[in-house]
Amino acid sequence: TELISKSTAGVLTNQATDIGDISFDGSRVVMSTTATTLGGAVALGSSNIYVRNRTAGTTTLVSQPSGTADASGNGTSLRSTITDDGSQVAFMSNATNLSPDHPAATFQVYVRDLGSASTTLVSRAASGAPADSSAADPVISGDASILVFRSGATNLDGPGAADDQAYVRHMATGV
Repeated sequence: TELISKSTAGVLTNQATDIGDISFDGSRVVMSTTATTLGGAVALGSSNIYVRNRTAGTTTLVSQPSGTADASGNGTSLRSTITDDGSQVAFMSNATNLSPDHPAATFQVYVRDLGSASTTLVSRAASGAPADSSAADPVISGDASILVFRSGATNLDGPGAADDQAYVRHMATGV
């Protein structure tokens, strides 16, 4: 048994932790917590996504804007899933600083590429417009080629509906 809800320096979380997913080989575990002890300039009281690299003994903030050095999103991030090789993490967030075109007061789905330190809004219509209503519960395929999520948006493929519908996005083509 191995404790993983700790910072790179070994400091334990000061809040509860929810496990999101684990990479195929078990080397990386993605989790969410409101803890302020795992590293990064996190917003107090907001849930953030982290990945624990069990091999390297490091914990990295995932829910952050592209190119930033440990500055978290300004909202709540939840429901994380990781690719088989542990290189990409999908999650939902209502943080408005993760993408310049994040619609206010909605959850959207993002993918963080850990190698390039880029965060991409992926709950979009074929036109490129962000979902006009919340998007949630992402699941990314093992090879990162496909992502599924649910949304009640009216501008995604199809007529839209009052209830959430399931959508699939091909990551290479963006549709």
